[in-house]
Amino acid sequence: MTDNTPLLNPLTSSSTTSRQYIETELNTNENLENNLNDEVSNKPFLDKFDKNIAKNVSINIVFISSWFFFSILLSLYNKWLFSDKHLNFTFPLFAGSIHIVIEYFFSIIIMKLFPQFQPPSNSFEMKDYLTKIIPCGVATSLEIGFSNASLKTISLSLYTMCKSSSLGFVLLFSFIFGLEKVRISLIIVIVIMMIGVVMMASAQTEFIFQGFLMVIAASIFGGLKWSLVQILYADNSVAFNPISFIYFLSPSIFFSLVIFSLLIEGLKDIVYTSFWDYGVNSLVILIFPGIIAFAMIVSEYWLIKRTSIITLSVAGICKEVITMGASAIIFKDHLELINILGFIVTIIGIILYNIMKYYALKEELLSQKLDCKTVPLVTKSRSPTRVSLQDTENLVKE
Repeated sequence: MTDNTPLLNPLTSSSTTSRQYIETELNTNENLENNLNDEVSNKPFLDKFDKNIAKNVSINIVFISSWFFFSILLSLYNKWLFSDKHLNFTFPLFAGSIHIVIEYFFSIIIMKLFPQFQPPSNSFEMKDYLTKIIPCGVATSLEIGFSNASLKTISLSLYTMCKSSSLGFVLLFSFIFGLEKVRISLIIVIVIMMIGVVMMASAQTEFIFQGFLMVIAASIFGGLKWSLVQILYADNSVAFNPISFIYFLSPSIFFSLVIFSLLIEGLKDIVYTSFWDYGVNSLVILIFPGIIAFAMIVSEYWLIKRTSIITLSVAGICKEVITMGASAIIFKDHLELINILGFIVTIIGIILYNIMKYYALKEELLSQKLDCKTVPLVTKSRSPTRVSLQDTENLVKE
């Protein structure tokens, strides 16, 4: 399985999380200013404030480091597993189905141990399965299949750079499904990212066009997947629980991968491959990535819950740079200057999108507050805090 999971994505998670973060940020800034004005000379208060900041930063660093570790490890492991220069496991679709099974059973275990992750018994109706869950599962299976298959022929660096263009396809499908309004600014972002993709594919010394098409196809299906996930987020609150979401989505992903695997890779070839000569080690080799992927999902979930989608986007960019560096060291990947410039152009597109999204949400929240005399804001204690119209006007002036 690739490091693009069927749950949370640092670029395309629902706007609700970002809206809550910005709402909390506005409230926190106001409360902090009032507290500093009232207690600026209170040294114990300042010391406690510094300690809380240090504690939160430390915890966030732990989750960021965990997410970095598991995500990069998964990318490196998959490259080693599927590349014809290394282990050369020739059944990426079958391997992906094994990874999904592992994640599915882990989700069941977590829900048994922690009942708060269990969804309501009537979370989805049959119509939801047919029109939302199954299409999302099929799109995810195609993304996983094309991603794994592409790693057989292209470098991990090129793979990482091309997958960074997924946001462009997410926006494209968002236009199609009406999740985003067609705006010139977003069209410009898509064009910038497509230019970056062309530059990343240029002047590759070991460029294989088939592998490039596969990773682009994976990005396209990834964009479709995340748009369908956003629809699920909007229609049912269970989607905000990643554990239960794995539980619901995994069966359709698994059966899709199995069908594609039997049609393309062939049952006979899978059964009689020399890979099984490793004995028990063969199972360990296939099961291990599923465990890594699940740990990555959990780390990503808690990180976005503690911070924001913007923080995760920035961290995701850093992760991709580190992945490329690790690939260059371990697999001796070679990149030309134009490839690196193409990656930078794509990253610029990602940053522009996040900036536009952030300020659009912030403007929307401020507009909502100005329309009301008082509005409840979310705080860490989850107790409703009310902000007067005068305070909101002061905040806007600042």
